[in-house]
Amino acid sequence: MRNPKIPDCLSAIYLNPDRDANASHKCGHNVTKEGGLKKRLIAGLLVLPLFAVFSFLVLAQIPALWFVLLFWAIAVTIGLFVVKAVHARALDGVAVVIALTALLACSLWCCISYFPKLLADRLNHFTRESAPSFALQPVSGGSAPTAWKPGKILVMDFFATWCVPCKAELPELQAAYSDLNDKSDIQFVLIGSDVGGDTPERVRTFAKKQSITVPLAFDPGCKVRGKFGTLGLPSIIVIDRTGRVRLVRQGYNPAETTFRRDFVRFLETL
Repeated sequence: MRNPKIPDCLSAIYLNPDRDANASHKCGHNVTKEGGLKKRLIAGLLVLPLFAVFSFLVLAQIPALWFVLLFWAIAVTIGLFVVKAVHARALDGVAVVIALTALLACSLWCCISYFPKLLADRLNHFTRESAPSFALQPVSGGSAPTAWKPGKILVMDFFATWCVPCKAELPELQAAYSDLNDKSDIQFVLIGSDVGGDTPERVRTFAKKQSITVPLAFDPGCKVRGKFGTLGLPSIIVIDRTGRVRLVRQGYNPAETTFRRDFVRFLETL
């Protein structure tokens, strides 16, 4: 009786041992071919979800990162080539090393240079538009600026206590505030709102737990934030000494490793 786990070609050889001597070789080739196809299928099933998530979630926000998909395709191709070559005991070590080195070099360049610059350009919008009039509700007492004053640079950071990117950005903002604390003409204010259930008391408690010393204010109904356009969280608005909006920054990404340094330098040039 034929064992269903044994391929047809092997079963035929077992039942007919006098068959062509090349049958065994052909059978092994077929089994190997089927195994290779199965591995490619598995690799495709593993990679496709990543492609889909990256395409719909990341590329929708940052289309310039499209070439990352090309990197992934190249990496998968090299990986399949290495697996196949090792299995066939015919690995061309030099070619693989060159390919992997080139891919690694491109990846490092993107991570160290291209991505941070791309993210900075994507997050930061520089302008010279006149700032609208507004008034904030103070949370941390009289030290918090509630409106722009002529001759002063005002840095406003809109955030929420439940916002994960906001929490990641706060240490950078606090550090920039500390770096410029001796400059009386540069004012900082951290602004919460009632979006998501935040209250002035909750904002005050949150800042205390996080050791944030940046002056606090509140924007009921997001009325002030709305005057600057529909902004996500966190959002930084910088108004210069003449009352013009010089920077609108939306979002935060830890890959932008030079954010604090570049932000401080930018404020010092205004």
